[in-house]
Amino acid sequence: FFKNLGMEIYAKNVSVYYKSYDLIDSIFGIRHFIEEDRTTITENPDALSLAFLSDRKILDYLPSSYDDPQKAQQEFWKSLTGKSDIDKKADVAMLKKGEMSVTNFDTDLIKGTVSCNSDGILFTTIPYDEGWQFFIDGEKTEVIKCAEYLACCEITAGEHEITMKYTVPGIKTGSAISLICLSVFIFITFRTESLIPQRKKEVKK
Repeated sequence: FFKNLGMEIYAKNVSVYYKSYDLIDSIFGIRHFIEEDRTTITENPDALSLAFLSDRKILDYLPSSYDDPQKAQQEFWKSLTGKSDIDKKADVAMLKKGEMSVTNFDTDLIKGTVSCNSDGILFTTIPYDEGWQFFIDGEKTEVIKCAEYLACCEITAGEHEITMKYTVPGIKTGSAISLICLSVFIFITFRTESLIPQRKKEVKK
């Protein structure tokens, strides 16, 4: 995903050397930059939230279908805005109107509110994973993979409360198996210890 957007991969499936690109910086909410002098920090006024209302075209966007990273970035942006051309200032203003205001952020729980002026897609910069569950106004909704990598979901117009929960896939099954194994181990241990005195008597006889 990042390679298609022009990033350098220096360890397969592990690390990405993030390059600063105007459109990508906004999409991924890069809020500050450290300048080359290493002493100056500037703010990015166009940084978007962790999640925001986007056009449904984002569901059809495939970054791997572009050989040119710049083209992939531009089409990424157009898919989010639903426009055929790019007007950065106007586009950012439009997307910011549908930003999710984050009220709680943790490694496995994110909460916030969003105001949507139309039906669309709640786009997030969270990597898609089967462990994520999205809730809109308390009701579970389907998590969709978009842009071949990121998590999003459908959302309707209006004011909404958003909850995103992460649970490690298979943790319930794994915990149940571990509990059963522990119970069997304890049973065998106590059963064995209860037989020891009887065996000692038999040996004495």
